[in-house]
Amino acid sequence: MNDLDDLTALRELRAEMPAPTAAQLAGGRWKLVAAAVEEDRGGPARAGRSRRPVRVARLAAIAAVTAAAVIAGVLVVSGGEDGRGSTRTNTVAFVLEAAAKNAERSSAQPPGPHQWAYLASVNCMPQCSTSERWWQGNGKNFALIGTDLHGHTYPLVTTPMANPVDTPITIYKSLSKLPTEPHALLERLSTDPGLRWALDFEGVPRDGTPTLGDEAAMIFRIMQMAPVLPPKVNAALFRALKVIPGVRFITGTEDALHRRGLGVQIVSGTRHPRRRTLVLDPKTYAYLGYREQWHGAKDFNDVFARKAAGVVDHPGQRPR
Repeated sequence: MNDLDDLTALRELRAEMPAPTAAQLAGGRWKLVAAAVEEDRGGPARAGRSRRPVRVARLAAIAAVTAAAVIAGVLVVSGGEDGRGSTRTNTVAFVLEAAAKNAERSSAQPPGPHQWAYLASVNCMPQCSTSERWWQGNGKNFALIGTDLHGHTYPLVTTPMANPVDTPITIYKSLSKLPTEPHALLERLSTDPGLRWALDFEGVPRDGTPTLGDEAAMIFRIMQMAPVLPPKVNAALFRALKVIPGVRFITGTEDALHRRGLGVQIVSGTRHPRRRTLVLDPKTYAYLGYREQWHGAKDFNDVFARKAAGVVDHPGQRPR
């Protein structure tokens, strides 16, 4: 592949990214040159000057490759520190793979029959409500405490479930059976009968023929609503997002608790587009929350934040 084809491929790889300004390009070039000069000044003494042309040529090559990558929007997406002081580069593939690896390290386990799955969250549409929910592992009882859209607090109430179908244990088992290969996982999302609880919301059809945007919505919904996710399947959900066309990385997003994070976004629909965004922790890449915007007959905004989740022994108890 020649140099022109390389540059074209890079541009197509990040076609949705805005073109950098002249000032951005100039700043990047000067930083590169300044760093090279500083390294040359501070380095150990060299015998003679015969190696300087080689060094200059190598720096010129690095500058050329860097400029091409900047033009393509590959390197200048979002910067941060990885905890060791070095700079990391965020792209949608990098962020989702980092989130997948973080999910794989989880030690999450389903509750026992007499334990309880716990989920605390905040939801704003645009008024905000808070809730703490407990589901008994065998599905026999449910408990809830929180505040409503008007700010009124309601006490802890435990309610028997008349016909438990989707219990924390059965949900965990059904999720554990999902394939972890991304394409196979996407095919199962809207057709698996064990995912009824996640299908039951606006935007996902029940006829078994979801659009790509709806597949992403299913993933977002599972992450939002499942109190406990099998680690390997949780990781597979992030990796499945990587193969959905149109999924992109954005900056400057936050959840319902105003925690700023990294955004993984997809826009579906043309006449009335629906914008869905997954919000991830900028340091650990853990799930923080979810945002949805829809501008149709009337504007609709839904912002969600997960405060805590886990397994406890009784209603009213919270995970450590």
